[in-house]
Amino acid sequence: MYHKFALEEKDEWTRSYDNFYKDLEYLYEHNFVTISLNDYLNNNIKVPVGKTPIIFTFDDGTSGQFNLIKNESGNLIANPNSAVGIMEKFYAEHPDFGLNGTFFINGTGFFYGAGTNKEKLQYLINKGFEIGNHTNTHVNFSKASIETIQKEVGAVNNMVSELVDGYNITSLALPFGISSKEHKEYIKKGSYDGKSYENKIILLVGSNPALSPNNEKLDLLNLPRVRARGGEKAVDLDLYYWLEKMEQNPSLKYERIK
Repeated sequence: MYHKFALEEKDEWTRSYDNFYKDLEYLYEHNFVTISLNDYLNNNIKVPVGKTPIIFTFDDGTSGQFNLIKNESGNLIANPNSAVGIMEKFYAEHPDFGLNGTFFINGTGFFYGAGTNKEKLQYLINKGFEIGNHTNTHVNFSKASIETIQKEVGAVNNMVSELVDGYNITSLALPFGISSKEHKEYIKKGSYDGKSYENKIILLVGSNPALSPNNEKLDLLNLPRVRARGGEKAVDLDLYYWLEKMEQNPSLKYERIK
């Protein structure tokens, strides 16, 4: 789980571009391979023998994650100083690592830079990335009515579907990691402005790796994530805590063995 990206890590939620590249290097060297969130949902994990799948998720649609710029020919490309630009570079060097990730966006604005919202979303989807829902205004679900929940979720789904030829969002990342005690079912499924939505995966904020798709204890509507941190502040159970723990206890890794 990543949030902001910048040249420097000024807070715990910001990963520097250099350190993000180092994250990719570490994962590649330790036999991780990227898959998509929908691959996980559908238990379609086609990684080579000896490899472990990893899913990248990005919350809030920040420009450090992705923004478009024009190259010398006037064509729109991913800014090299963005997470997507770095992932494209790493993929060109190591195509066997894959190029996957899900970007959870808000409806009020995302990926500020060149290009229209349609061009931004279409670029990501054409590259193989996925779009997820992070609500229209980054709402706190615990304080929201049924009507507000359906509007917050449905508005993003409707917008993306209209911009990108019926694209169907299947996942939502909870803003602040907070759900609704009374109306949780409407976060999963509902309708807004005459159109229905259904989130088959609902992601939490932290703090441990998700279970195998084959695990009977798996709860796709309360799916944990490991947080990638930035800055100097220590964060419990962060990415490298779990990576080191997996190296010490290989049985914790979901690895293809045959």
